[in-house]
Amino acid sequence: MASPQITEILLLAREGDRQAKDQIARWLADTIRRELRRLKWNMPRDQHDATDIVSEVFLKLLRSNCLDFAPNRRYLAVAAARAVREVLVDEARKQTRKKRGAGLQRLPFEFILDALDEQGVKLIPLNDALIELSEKYPRQAEVVELRFFGGNTHKEIAEILGVGISTVESEWRSARGWLYRTLAEEMA
Repeated sequence: MASPQITEILLLAREGDRQAKDQIARWLADTIRRELRRLKWNMPRDQHDATDIVSEVFLKLLRSNCLDFAPNRRYLAVAAARAVREVLVDEARKQTRKKRGAGLQRLPFEFILDALDEQGVKLIPLNDALIELSEKYPRQAEVVELRFFGGNTHKEIAEILGVGISTVESEWRSARGWLYRTLAEEMA
């Protein structure tokens, strides 16, 4: 669906149109699945596990009443990327707590956390740094969320944020440098 279509469907959904709400729900679920695949996190062989992850992110969006006040595709895309990040960070925190216990059941999210860990990505320090980045440079934080957690290309981010591709590339470079320095200081 193109941006104008999403915006029109959001308006219909807010007016109570059930079909519009269903279309938005399908678009969101597809977007979340696509985001997880594009992040190159190995999706579980069992589709049930993938559905669990998508459902958790989707429920987080519903609980935030995102659909009731989302004015456009940009808002929805940023909210979805942020929800992916929050769900993964919450799960990382749970896993950190559970590692201290023995014989606990492994959760479906664990495959994502293990894949990130193998790549040297520590979600909790990254999340803390992103919170700090969003306070100092909000657009850079949005670019990181849309790129890293949303799986969007620079072109897609430019469309979502309504800026040029060169702006997105510049913000991405600056944010990566800032995050690298911040995370390196934390690890030292």
